[in-house]
Amino acid sequence: MRAAIAVCLIAGGLLGCATPAQRALEKVGEAEQMIQVFGTACERLGYIANSDAWRNCLVQMNQTDALRYSYGAPYFSRVGPYW
Repeated sequence: MRAAIAVCLIAGGLLGCATPAQRALEKVGEAEQMIQVFGTACERLGYIANSDAWRNCLVQMNQTDALRYSYGAPYFSRVGPYW
């Protein structure tokens, strides 16, 4: 029984590893998703598409969005100490 569990854990660990090429493709997909989600908003804010400022806007909006969903909306509306 223990041997079967050990084999499953080792196999799962090996399957969970990603090659550098796979990780690069994942990052390209994340960048394309950021462009689709936040690109229009940054353009409406006055940034010229495909400029450094526009890319910075994409990254900042993505970080803000990630914080909002990782901590929840009340995180931004709290007043005073967060503890």
